[in-house]
Amino acid sequence: MFTASALQYYEGQLDRWSWLIIFIPLIMSSGGNSGNQSATLIITALTTGNIKLRDWRIILWRELRVGLMLGAMLAVAGWCVAWFQTLGDHPSDKHFWWPLVVPLTLVLVVTCGAVSGSLLPLLFKRLGFDPALMSNPFVAGISDILAIVIYMTVAVLLLK
Repeated sequence: MFTASALQYYEGQLDRWSWLIIFIPLIMSSGGNSGNQSATLIITALTTGNIKLRDWRIILWRELRVGLMLGAMLAVAGWCVAWFQTLGDHPSDKHFWWPLVVPLTLVLVVTCGAVSGSLLPLLFKRLGFDPALMSNPFVAGISDILAIVIYMTVAVLLLK
């Protein structure tokens, strides 16, 4: 519901820049996948006793770096596809910054996914909930909403 509401909120921008729609699945899945992978690693480490709740700063710093690296790698591929998609047919009708929307968004979304995926299990454990039952559904939902908001914010800022 929240993802649909976010998409509806940005409907005018999606009408204006309809090419943005084709990248939504890539962007949403990238954030969710990185977040769920991080959550799985943290839950495993909590279960085996390799990390404690007090290690959250170390985990945050590590996942921030991992998210930036993974996002940057995906951004290269995203830039190539976005460049061909946005500048290929009619360059005179396109904006110079269009191909940068997708890669910049990928870096931000993957990083947010990795960070939220690593911290949510710690939060749930702290609150007394089972992180294995709680984390992945919340990570997926949060990542989807953040993906749309970040994507459209980057698009609006770059395409004004």
